[in-house]
Amino acid sequence: MLHMAILRSPHAHARIVRVDVSGALGEPNVVAAFSGADVADRQGSLPCAWPVTEDMVHPDRPPLAVTEVRHAGEAVAVVVARDRASAVDALAAIEVEYEPLPVVLDMEAALAEGAPLVHADKGTNRSYTWIFDSAQAGSGGDVATAEADVTISRRYVQQRLIPSFMEPRSVVVDPGLGEPTMWSATQIPHILRIMLALITGLPEHKIRVIAPDVGGGFGGKLQVTPEELITFLAAERVGKPVKYTESRSDSMISAHICDGDLVLVRRQDSAAPNDIVVALVESESGEGEATVKRFSREGERLVLKPEHPTMAPIIVDPRHTPLRILGKVVGVLRGF
Repeated sequence: MLHMAILRSPHAHARIVRVDVSGALGEPNVVAAFSGADVADRQGSLPCAWPVTEDMVHPDRPPLAVTEVRHAGEAVAVVVARDRASAVDALAAIEVEYEPLPVVLDMEAALAEGAPLVHADKGTNRSYTWIFDSAQAGSGGDVATAEADVTISRRYVQQRLIPSFMEPRSVVVDPGLGEPTMWSATQIPHILRIMLALITGLPEHKIRVIAPDVGGGFGGKLQVTPEELITFLAAERVGKPVKYTESRSDSMISAHICDGDLVLVRRQDSAAPNDIVVALVESESGEGEATVKRFSREGERLVLKPEHPTMAPIIVDPRHTPLRILGKVVGVLRGF
């Protein structure tokens, strides 16, 4: 079995002028090295498993960047060697020339007029706007029905989220004889097989995906990842089983990473001054509908009475804790 290492972009946004992997090919124990341009006609684009809205803007997402990198840590080139240490060492011999492009680091700034575009061909940085109508879904009420004499609005910024499992993501691909087998630390082996078939053009029944002991996940292994496709391509090119195991640094800069903003609106119902009606709205303007919950005041505490008598009440101290975070308004995934 051979081992693979990935060279990643140090830039958040840059045009790839030149990639030269010839130096890596001369390093000890190296079997193969290639860039995104070498597999551009084969690698395709990672599909979207959930088109959230009908007008959603979904940019192309090649596993290996070809002409442009759009986040720090995006995969640019690959080395396959007889052992992992040799593959990692050979990455230093790859030459990449970048032309830095303007970056956008804030989600709100990304939506401002004239903001640098992450995907220039799409003409916008907005992927979609999704409003969950909890009143229509039956899980809450209409904010407009919560009449109040006093309305308090607060904006909460969700911190960056990086799942930090002890067991890193790892994948092995045996190309077989036209019927490849992939072992992957994935939480979604069935979806992964479907996506592999869509991307590679192989019939789904010709592909086998095995999820062994996955280890920790915390949502960080719930995706079809570029590394799984890159390992597939590497095994296909060399005709032998290839293994990739990420480092902690790889995980921090290229894995499943989320940011998000939250807006929480609290209303005091004038009809019941000892109650607090809590609602999450879609924007600071308070437009749209949202989930509504009614808390009763007991001294300094707020208590949400359960609907079922066997359930314990939810108790919140508003002096130290937001009443309730009912959902996330916006969020991004690294590389999107």
